[in-house]
Amino acid sequence: MDQSNSRPSFLKLIEEDDPLFLHVVAPIDAVEEPAIDEQQDGRVYKFVRMASKDFRLPDNVSRIAKLDSDLKPMTVRLLHLTEQEEFTNRTRCEKRGEGFRYALCKWSRFMKRARINEGDMVHFSFDETHQVLNVELVVPHKRSTD
Repeated sequence: MDQSNSRPSFLKLIEEDDPLFLHVVAPIDAVEEPAIDEQQDGRVYKFVRMASKDFRLPDNVSRIAKLDSDLKPMTVRLLHLTEQEEFTNRTRCEKRGEGFRYALCKWSRFMKRARINEGDMVHFSFDETHQVLNVELVVPHKRSTD
């Protein structure tokens, strides 16, 4: 049971000192695992993904966004664009083994809006205090000219 709202949690929350936690495998598109950057007003988790046909949030980002207890839309900021944008994007839950993983809905529409192409390296951050997913930088994929 989730003590904060007396509802059962969909995910078993794993303590960081639990030996099972060390065996979590990164998603295929993971380039760098989330790094924690302590800010004055809270934690910011930074991670990099190679853009592909879909996008799943890293497990610890899903956990701090509390998607396991309340599947809700996520605020997204496109900081990499000249004219920055902010909007909400729905999230979805996918069964994975004994638990779940979380993804952004309408990913192809998201990529178009954010001007992201398949193969681009996308630098994200998640602000725990403000519960916002930021797209900070998009490094275009270099296509061969052969």
